[in-house]
Amino acid sequence: MAGGLLSGASTATSQVPPRENATALPLKDAAVHRAAKPPVVSLKLDRARTTTAKRVGLTIVVRPAPGQSASARARQLRSLRTGRVKVVEKGGGRQHSIRARLVDHRVHVLLPGLVPSVHRVRATFLGNQLLRRAQSPTRSLVVLAPRGTSAHFPRAGTTGVPAGVTLHDYKGPCVIQTDHTVIDGKTIGCGLTIQARHVVIKNSSLRTVWLDQDVMHAQHRHGWSVRIVDSVVDGGHSDGPGVCCGNYRVVRVEMKGGHNGAQCENGASYCVLTDSWIHAQYEPSGGLRHLGGFLNDGGTPTTLIHNRITCDAWAENDEGGCTGDVNLIPNFGVMAGVLVQNNYLGANANAAYCTYAGATPGLPGYARRSNHIVYVDNVFGKNDVVSAPAPHPGSTKRCADYGPVTGFDVDGPGNYWNSNHYENGTVIVCGRKHRCD
Repeated sequence: MAGGLLSGASTATSQVPPRENATALPLKDAAVHRAAKPPVVSLKLDRARTTTAKRVGLTIVVRPAPGQSASARARQLRSLRTGRVKVVEKGGGRQHSIRARLVDHRVHVLLPGLVPSVHRVRATFLGNQLLRRAQSPTRSLVVLAPRGTSAHFPRAGTTGVPAGVTLHDYKGPCVIQTDHTVIDGKTIGCGLTIQARHVVIKNSSLRTVWLDQDVMHAQHRHGWSVRIVDSVVDGGHSDGPGVCCGNYRVVRVEMKGGHNGAQCENGASYCVLTDSWIHAQYEPSGGLRHLGGFLNDGGTPTTLIHNRITCDAWAENDEGGCTGDVNLIPNFGVMAGVLVQNNYLGANANAAYCTYAGATPGLPGYARRSNHIVYVDNVFGKNDVVSAPAPHPGSTKRCADYGPVTGFDVDGPGNYWNSNHYENGTVIVCGRKHRCD
């Protein structure tokens, strides 16, 4: 890899002074100093937002903790002429770890090319003879896909089982417990439960896919994950999501039926949805289901890029029907680290809003803390006329009954709203008080 990033190489690392230049202490004195306050580690990104075409660097500085004698601080600072740090970056369901050497208590590290997502970056000083390990605060880095909305959003013909694929009946287990299982070209008559790492489902037609991270944690397991590609997930009349509940990547998949096409719940590491189509949710006659396209109910980083998402059912009564297309509702955790870029959100006069953007409703203690919620280059449907009984609306000119967006906190740390507009080109501006028009 260019620059030797994974081994922590940087242009400065070859200039590290020899180890004997560091201050050495008798073991007894070293133990005393290592019991002192840990050092202060700071991490500064070169920029807070970038694209996949540009790599980002960061500067790490390690200093003695305040509140010590001048002689102790001077000795510790001398010890920081060299030393090692580890940088861990997580985002989009992936992780990189980079090691580098300090030169005069600092180092500049270049991150590798990153996938579109909201990434979390943290540095750890690995300790030396004088000082204990210490960590920096976590910083967030937004990596966007190449800018510019597409006139061709996913639907039939670009999602689902590719033409020419012959499907065969699936005869395997409905609970997948073998790592690296691959299911290819199958018609699956049961809902799949994923309890394994690196499962792949492709070129298939299936009912539902369920990966429950709560079960994973209860079993003291880790790393369960599933990738669903070029398939159809049809939840039919079930009162549940088609894909749930975390650690999934969904690519070029048509999701229909059920009450949500895809759902992301707290306790997972990530949810990623790209180039996919969600529509045709099921509301039974007289039903009271709250429907949606995509739901994140708080606590798990999420990436939605270049999807067509519409909750297109109509409401038969005041209790049931569509909440919205993309629903970031902090019921079970703080909404943070969500990238919604270059998606088409379809209009429905019977939906409340086309998107709930993380700050409301939900539990107030969570809703007031939404952060790093990023909406860029999304297209909102504008006009919709439906056949619905009174008193429900028969038409809208702003994507949904009450408007396109609610709950975007313009003051939340790292929250970013840019270049989102109706399909006729009219820009949607988000201002104060969680109002977007």
